[in-house]
Amino acid sequence: MTTETSEIKKNDLWSIIQVAITAVIVIGGFIVLIGYWRSKADVYIFPYGYTGKATVIYDQPSGAAEKFMGKKRVFEIPQDGILRTKFNYKGNLTEFYYRLPNGKLSQITENFYAHKDAPPQSPPPPGYGLGDTIEIAEIETIRPTKSNINTPVAIAYTVKRIE
Repeated sequence: MTTETSEIKKNDLWSIIQVAITAVIVIGGFIVLIGYWRSKADVYIFPYGYTGKATVIYDQPSGAAEKFMGKKRVFEIPQDGILRTKFNYKGNLTEFYYRLPNGKLSQITENFYAHKDAPPQSPPPPGYGLGDTIEIAEIETIRPTKSNINTPVAIAYTVKRIE
C-alpha cells in the first residue's frame, strides 16, 4: 500500500466520522427541541364522551381564567363546546383529553375506548363501544384581517366517533 493510498483512506475515514458526529448532533438537537415543544403543548380537555364542534376564542378579557399543568396551558371545553379564554393564541402543539367521570384525565387517541387509559369503571358513553375510533380535527381558524383587526383569533375543532 502506498503512502498516497493510505492518506486517501485516512481522509475518507475522517470524513465519515465528521458526517456521523454531525448527524448525531443534528438528530439529538431535534429530539431535544421536540421534547421542549411537547413540554409546552396546549392541553384541551373535553367533557367525557363529548362529540361535536368545539370552539376556543382567545384573548377574551372576561374569558376563563388561565390554567396550567406544569408549563402546558389548559383549555377546559364546557359542555356547550364554546370556550372563551384569556389566553392568547400561540399555535403550540396540542394534546386532547377527556375528563373521566372519576375526574381523572385520559388522553384521546385514535382508538380511545380500546386504550389502556380508558378504565373499566368508566365505560364508553351511550352510543360508543370498545374500539371505537375518535377523530379530532381542526376545522376552522379565524384570524383578524386588515378590514377587521378587532376579530379575535378562534379555533374550531370537531370531535367525532368514526364508525
